[in-house]
Amino acid sequence: MSLTLRVSNPGAVQKLRGMNPGAKKRLNRQLANAMRNSTLDRFRRGVGPDEQPWEPVGGTARSAAQAEGMDARARSLRLSRQRKSGAARAKALLRQASRLSERATDMQRRSVAGDRFDQRRLRGRVADMQRRAEQLRSRASALASGKATVRQDLAKQRAALYRRARAARKYAERHVPLNDTGRLRSSITTRASADEAAVGTNVVYARIHQYGGKTGRRGARFIMPARPYLGFNAEDRRVSLAIVEATIKETILP
Repeated sequence: MSLTLRVSNPGAVQKLRGMNPGAKKRLNRQLANAMRNSTLDRFRRGVGPDEQPWEPVGGTARSAAQAEGMDARARSLRLSRQRKSGAARAKALLRQASRLSERATDMQRRSVAGDRFDQRRLRGRVADMQRRAEQLRSRASALASGKATVRQDLAKQRAALYRRARAARKYAERHVPLNDTGRLRSSITTRASADEAAVGTNVVYARIHQYGGKTGRRGARFIMPARPYLGFNAEDRRVSLAIVEATIKETILP
């Protein structure tokens, strides 16, 4: 599949007709390179040709929501009165650790059946869950042995929640949509001839990101929002006109 944007040479058509094919091809190559640079700049900023920000992808939106949720949980811990004894809280922590371990095991099975990108993403989440489960067991052991009080454990939990919230918020701020692997961005190429200037990509999932629509494996279909990256706006037109005018002055006008 090839998703391509074609732009005719704007303005000064009569004068451009007198150019030889080689000069026209060089002009169109400059125009195609300018369009590619504009497209790559949109990838960097996470906006479409209309300068509207792209809708966040699942991981980024989920991280932002998780950060808010963990902040709220940390604040509620500070305000609430914990009446559980150390032994009761230790049992509760062990139950949480057991649930986390079960989720990690289930996710590990899913990662084996997924593609390479899914495997890498899920392995990171499995390692994080296993690390958190081990931390919960360590806290439970300290409470059960009397080495830590409930108050100290709550302070430790608040600190951990705030750390995870900061990490999730950093992830959401740092990850621009469509830039996770860089494959789509790096696949943007140009083509130029005496008759046209083209910029596009042959990545199989390029069209669904440009236009949006239903996607996903069978049994897990969802609606992908459109995140247009190919397009021609007023700034692109201004740059193209400047290139054409410079070429006319250099090659046609005395």
